[in-house]
Amino acid sequence: MPLNILISALNVKSIADLAAQNSVNNLMRIVFNVNSPLQSLCTYVISCMVSHGTAIPGILIDRVLKLGLSPVKCAFNFNQRVAKAQTESGVVDTALITFE
Repeated sequence: MPLNILISALNVKSIADLAAQNSVNNLMRIVFNVNSPLQSLCTYVISCMVSHGTAIPGILIDRVLKLGLSPVKCAFNFNQRVAKAQTESGVVDTALITFE
């Protein structure tokens, strides 16, 4: 059985996913724990994103969205996982059932 199928079946996260999740959650936690102009700006951008459904490209909130995370959940420090595309095959599904 190829290693990547086994890793997918066991739902092992990649180092890149974990690093992205941890860095974004930590940065957003720091931004929202300190009263600062950056906190005000991020709050404004999140409120615009929620009310209008658009984000300004290239800023922190847009990067959070591109990672598949919720900026609101990151701001209020809810631990969340990076969204992973579901490209599983029948072999992965069988391995998942086997290891459960």
